[in-house]
Amino acid sequence: MKIEVGKLYKTRGSLRGKPQKVRIAALDNPGKYPVRGAVLMHCGWVSHEWGTDGIGGSSVMDIVSNWEGTVLFKRKVTLYAYFTSLYALRFAKDVTHLDDSCVRVPNLDQEIEE
Repeated sequence: MKIEVGKLYKTRGSLRGKPQKVRIAALDNPGKYPVRGAVLMHCGWVSHEWGTDGIGGSSVMDIVSNWEGTVLFKRKVTLYAYFTSLYALRFAKDVTHLDDSCVRVPNLDQEIEE
């Protein structure tokens, strides 16, 4: 399978037993694992590296095929960004519990998949 930057793929499995979505960012990472990208986990995107054949450090994270998720619909959402500490940026859908330091981020694309 040819791996390309910007395309979505899926892993063999994960700790929860379901394939995870993978996005590829670069193909020229130096060393044993030149393919660099991220895996969508329950906590968000987590960086990971693979060989040119899609084999990573653990077999559950190996890239096995293109992502074939069905997009049910797309919508625009407005989120409000705020800091919970010096380095932790969070987002909320409303400002009822936030102070004036939050920043409005309008018109983000959100895809709801099957």
